[in-house]
Amino acid sequence: MEWCPQAAMEAYLHTLQLYCKHHNDQDLMDGNSSSGITEPKCMEFISALAAGKRARLMLQITSQGVTPLTVSLAVAAK
Repeated sequence: MEWCPQAAMEAYLHTLQLYCKHHNDQDLMDGNSSSGITEPKCMEFISALAAGKRARLMLQITSQGVTPLTVSLAVAAK
């Protein structure tokens, strides 16, 4: 498999956008109106890595149900 920087960048940015939107919505629900910069987490890295390598098979084992990592893998699969 060849590395695809365009797919990696798109997955990274889309995951980061979803993460920031989630935290902004959460802040509004909590009554906070902070507009600070959100530091990227491992979710964005994993999404970019999977998309950049054009992974066809991804597996997440968890007892927590749908997590932010699940969403980042879905973004990579897209």
